[in-house]
Formats: sequence, structure tokens, C-alpha cells
Amino acid sequence: MSELAADLRAWRSGRPVAARRGGSGYRFRRLVMRHKLATGLVVALAASLAAGIVGFAWQAGHARQQAVRATQEAEHARLAADAANAQTEFLRELLRAFTPSNTELARLDRDTILKEAVKRAERRLEGYPDVLASVKLQVADTYMIMQKYEQAGVLLDQVAADLEGLEGDHHRISGRIHLARANGMSHSSSQPEAQKAALAHYRAALSLLDPVSDTDVWRMAKRHYSAFQLRQARPEEGLREAEEGAATCEPDSADFECIMLLRQRAAALQSLSRPAESLPLYEQVVDSLQAHFPENEYLLFRIGIELARVYTQSGRYDDAQRLYAQSLEVHGRLRDSPTTASIRALSGRAMALMRLGRFDEALASASEALAQAEATLGKDSTEVANRAEDLGQVYAAMGNLPKAIELNKLGLDTLRRVLGPGDHLNIAILLGRRATLLSNAGDPARALPLHRIANEGMARTLGTESRRYALRMSRTARTELALGMLGDARTHFDEAMRIYRKLAVDNDSAPSYILANRALVRLAQGEREQARADVMEGWHGVVAATMESDARAMRALLWALQMHCAAPASQDCGALEEAAGRLLASDATLPPVEKDKLETFMAGR
Repeated sequence: MSELAADLRAWRSGRPVAARRGGSGYRFRRLVMRHKLATGLVVALAASLAAGIVGFAWQAGHARQQAVRATQEAEHARLAADAANAQTEFLRELLRAFTPSNTELARLDRDTILKEAVKRAERRLEGYPDVLASVKLQVADTYMIMQKYEQAGVLLDQVAADLEGLEGDHHRISGRIHLARANGMSHSSSQPEAQKAALAHYRAALSLLDPVSDTDVWRMAKRHYSAFQLRQARPEEGLREAEEGAATCEPDSADFECIMLLRQRAAALQSLSRPAESLPLYEQVVDSLQAHFPENEYLLFRIGIELARVYTQSGRYDDAQRLYAQSLEVHGRLRDSPTTASIRALSGRAMALMRLGRFDEALASASEALAQAEATLGKDSTEVANRAEDLGQVYAAMGNLPKAIELNKLGLDTLRRVLGPGDHLNIAILLGRRATLLSNAGDPARALPLHRIANEGMARTLGTESRRYALRMSRTARTELALGMLGDARTHFDEAMRIYRKLAVDNDSAPSYILANRALVRLAQGEREQARADVMEGWHGVVAATMESDARAMRALLWALQMHCAAPASQDCGALEEAAGRLLASDATLPPVEKDKLETFMAGR
């Protein structure tokens, strides 16, 4: 009993019990039970010390990592600074070598200067392969601009070979190489093999470049790829690429590539016959360039011509001729002699002046364009053919159809010599215009076979779902109408309107012209109400497109007045007469023939 009592006292006091055999673990647990507070303090202290040790070890490791990273960043910064200094010194040396005071400079052509620049870069930048590669790529791009694709290709091969022996990631330079190769191939040859290879290089460039880390080059690749798609007659794809590139830009961005992507979107919309959407984009591009890159006058000249062309298509002929004139002034400051671009601008201004009825000015401008084309490019060139045709259009608008037919023949003969046998879109276009001239000259029987040949040629080269083909159908129908072939004329007018409605073309007076002529067929077939509906649809379309001063639009107004207002109680007659009065009282320079007809009609009301 005494032993039991002793064990009970021991258990209560937290000591080992004699009745139980236990090892050191049992005795340690009883010790903890006997000194709970002290044991808790010891455990907490131990845990704190352990945490401190772990934290210290982690901080020490982190500090070591930061030190290593700082050392690496310092090394990278030093290497970048060295590369930048090397590039700066190379540029200084190059500028000293080609300073205007150097008398040898005047005797060097651009090709020699570029070759010398590459040699100096190879000497100065030998230890900086990335910088040397960038310099060679810049020179290759310059060769591309000069259309010296062989020299550009040699440099690109050198850069590609140099990269193979280097360590590290050089995706950006590789992407630029693919982009340069694509641009060179797409511009230097129209052969299917070259275009297919260019497509592969464009896609390779975009797969290598990142829109975040390589923003400017990626945007540039998107822009060039979009332009390539337009040249391949794939405007939907071109628009998509331009929009994807522009999506990375801030609104009203001053970034050069963002402005150029905006221009590319405008060009794609223009190719899709959507001038109402492309026009404000072009105007925004011109405003941005003038605000942020006013020194780039050559680019302003080129885009000014593009905007003037859209103004012409949109019926804003006065804006078009004024912008053409301004662009030609800029070109005169840049170049001492005409270029293909300036010759086209001169001819474009002539077409705008013709539509304004300023025939003397139009004739002088178109004649000068033809003379410059012959002197600059030689008589056997497509530019001479096209400028001869433009001059013929001015003579036709002035009523001198024999002279217009003579110039059309000159253009056709030139094209056939230059382009040779086979289907060519330009030949189909000029054949169609010859047919229209013959029809207007009172010889529809000779015109109709030419219309059909032109239709077939355009269908084979351009397809049958374009604005240009729709116009071709309407002109054929007009000749068929003159020959009394009402069924054929009705079929072709219907086909032309089907194409226009499918394309949803806006800012174009051609549908009003087609509808007015289809109304003649319907009148001859006894469908008077349907005829009135056609002319009214044409006129309302003109009003919606704000093109009341266009010659074909005025023709639509005349038809609407003559046909619709002849019916009793015509609800729209007052609105039509008000529109005619407003047009005649405006300051717009109207086509004289149409204006005389409109004044005569209104005088008899």
C-alpha cells in the first residue's frame, strides 16, 4: 500500500511512476508535464531561433541572388553602353568621311557610298555582331528602296550567315531578315514562285516577332504584309492584317508605324470600294504626318496623291485638283525632273479639272503629263499608253470624239507592243473605252463587238464581281439599248446593279447612272412605274452620297425631273426642283453640258 501511495503522489506531481517501466522518452514526457511553462518558453524560443536561422539563410540566399542579378545587369548595361558607343563612333566616322566638304563625295554615287558604309561598319563594329547586323540590315533596306534587290540580297545573306555562329536569341534580327527578303521578292518579280516565297517569308517574320517586345518591327511587318495582300488582290486579308496591327496603337498615336498602319487600313478600304470609310482615315494620316513628321515631304507627297485620288472617286473634284496641285509643288522642291508619281499626279489633276468643266486647264495638264511620260519613260511604256488615254478622255468630254479615238488607238497600240500577247487588264479597259467612244460617236454596231471582247478580257483578268466589271456591263447595255436590243440591255443593267448592291459601294454616282439608263429600257418595255422607281432610287442614292455636283449625278437628277415630275401629283417633285435650283445657284463649277440641260429644263417649268 505504501508503494501505491508513493506512485499516486508521484503521478500527481508529474514524476515517473515506479509501477511502470519507462525509458528516457517516458521520463522526458513526465518532466515536460511537471514544468509546462518553462518547457513552453523553451520551445517558443527554439522555434523563434529556428525561424530566424531559416529567415537569415533565405535572406542571405536572396541577397546573393540579387548580387548575381545586379552583376549580370551591370554587365548587360556595360555591354549595351559599349555597343551604343561603338555605334555612335561608327556614325561619327561615317559622317566625317562623307561630309559635304569632302571633295570626293560629289564623285561618289549612292551605291558606292553604301558599300563604303558597310566596309567601315565591319571594321568599327567587329566586336559587336548584333550592332553590325542592324547596320547591314539598314543598308539592305536602303537598297530595297533604291530597287536594287540583288545588292540587298547579298547583305541579307551575310547577316544570316553571321547569326548562325552567335549564341543567344536573335529572333528580332531573324524576323527583320525574313521581312526584308519578303519585301524584295514581292517587289522584284511577279512570278508565282517569287510571290509564294514572299508569302512564306512574311509569315516567318510574323512568327518570330513579338507584338510586345518587338512592337515597331512587328507593326512594320504587319503593314508590309497587308500591302502584299492588296497587291495579290486579297483586300479582305489586307484589311484584317492592317487592323490587327493598328489595334496595338493608341488613338491619335504619333508613332510612325501606327500612322502608316492607319494609311494601310485606308488603302485596304479603298481597294474594297469603301471610299466613305477610307476618306477620313486618309485625312487623319495627312494631318498626323504634317503634325509629327513635316520634314518627310516625299511621304506627304505620296499620301497626298492617294488622298486626292479618293477625293476624285468621292466626287470632291475641287478638293482633288487642289491637293494634286499642292503635291506637285512639293515634288518640285524634292526633284528636279518628273517621276512616274508626279506624271500620274499631273494626269490625275487633269481628270479632276475635266469633271469640273475646266477644260482648258484639263487639256493643258493632260497634254503635259503625256509629254513628260514620253520624255521620261520612252514612247514604249504603259505610262504613255495610260496618259494618252487620259488626254483622250478630256477631248471626248469637250466633244472632240475623233481626237479621242485617235489617242485611244495610240494607247492600245503602245500597250500591245509593251505587254505582248495574252490577256491583260489594261488592254481590256482601253478596248472597252474605244467601244464607248464609237458608240457615243453614233456607231454602236462597230462598238458592240469591242464591248464583248473587252468584257471577256476583264472577266478573265479581274473577275466578274468588281465595281469595274459592273461599269463594263452598264456600258455594254447602253450600246445594246441604242441598237434596240432591249432584252440584252435589261440583263446587263440588272447584272451591273446586282454587283453594286453586293459590294455595297458608297460615294459613287455610277449606280444612279445605271438606274437612269435601266429606266429607259423599262419605259420602252411599258413599265413606267418601275422606270420612275429606278430614277428616284438613283437620285436618292446621289443625295445620300452628297455628290450632287457630279456629272452622272446631275444626269440622274435630270431624269428624275423629266420622268417623275411629268406624272400628276408627284410628291417628290417639289424636292427635286428645289435640289435643282440649289445646285444651279451654288458656287460649284458644274459640267457645262449637264448644267445647260438642267437650266433649259428648269426654264421651261
